Amino acid sequence: MNRRQFLLNGSMAATATLAAPTLFAQDAPPEPFRRIGPNPEDKNKILAFFQFSCPACRASHEMLHRWGATVPSPMTFEFVPVIYPDMSVIASARAWLAASLLDAASLRAFETAAYKALQSGGLDPVKPATWSVVARDAGIPHAAYAAAWAKITKDSLEPLAHIFFRNQVQATPSITIGGQYLVTPDNANGHEGIFIQLLNGITSAVIEGRKL
Repeated sequence: MNRRQFLLNGSMAATATLAAPTLFAQDAPPEPFRRIGPNPEDKNKILAFFQFSCPACRASHEMLHRWGATVPSPMTFEFVPVIYPDMSVIASARAWLAASLLDAASLRAFETAAYKALQSGGLDPVKPATWSVVARDAGIPHAAYAAAWAKITKDSLEPLAHIFFRNQVQATPSITIGGQYLVTPDNANGHEGIFIQLLNGITSAVIEGRKL
């Protein structure tokens, strides 16, 4: 899968400096998830981290949208654009936030149009005109999107950055569950059915208060 990967900090290098295991110790089977947090702010949330330039995100977006609609209470599901010091990433996050101020149907159409514009159309996400095209292709009136765009400031982006970093996201797409577990399609070898089963199993464990 064409996933987008990025390094958050020096944690991977630090891990490499740990002492080697005892000579005859056997490694435990790898877990089909990565432990994060725990992040109390996200204990009832399932967050799907994505970016519009990521082919794997585009391929899985609708599937995750459908799955997210089935998540049982008290859990909620939401998409979250990644954000880190890169102009194209910041511009994409701002554009998504603007669309999120509109109704749910408009946001969903905007997401579909944005993937197409950046990946198939080759449009530059840093140029504001790109997002005007995306909004038009999504059927969003220019005035409505322009008004929403004007409401997004630097302060609007800061909460996204906090969510991104506290969940220790290193690649997209990544799904965090309950602020405790992070799952990617790689944990299921790219198999959609197994991926959904994995998400369901971890979600059930979090709701029931079971530790994995």
